[in-house]
Amino acid sequence: MFNTPATTSSKNLIVLMREPEMVKSGAFIEFAKRYRPCQILDLRLFPRLDFFAGSRIRTFKFFEELQIEYLDFFGREATTSNDSDIKKTLLILDFLHSLLIEPTHPKGPIILFFDNDNLLSECKKKLSSHINETYKTTIKADIGEYKSGFLSMQFR
Repeated sequence: MFNTPATTSSKNLIVLMREPEMVKSGAFIEFAKRYRPCQILDLRLFPRLDFFAGSRIRTFKFFEELQIEYLDFFGREATTSNDSDIKKTLLILDFLHSLLIEPTHPKGPIILFFDNDNLLSECKKKLSSHINETYKTTIKADIGEYKSGFLSMQFR
């Protein structure tokens, strides 16, 4: 169960977030302290950890303090920039499914962090329907997008 100022739910929350939405210094730290994500799936082609808290060391310390698990998704899945956004989206959806059905999965928002607008758009299109149609009996999740300083919800 996750608790935020805006919501309390037994469902999982998946938050889509674009790197350009977090350019203001301290914006990600402020977001993370408010919404307490349990995981970040970094879907950027060239992830830079200093982006989150100013330096790699501060970022890892901050993630440890808030108990945020960080995953360089494409590094882990060995995908390349030549792979299609559809292929990448399917990998992301399959990974999310395996993550969310895990009984020991920590509760809290899961951040999907993008630098590719096309991939974000593809995920946005497919995520809700994929969860509804494919995993409706095994996964309960709400989907939100962080944009212009606001977390907008797309409840299923």
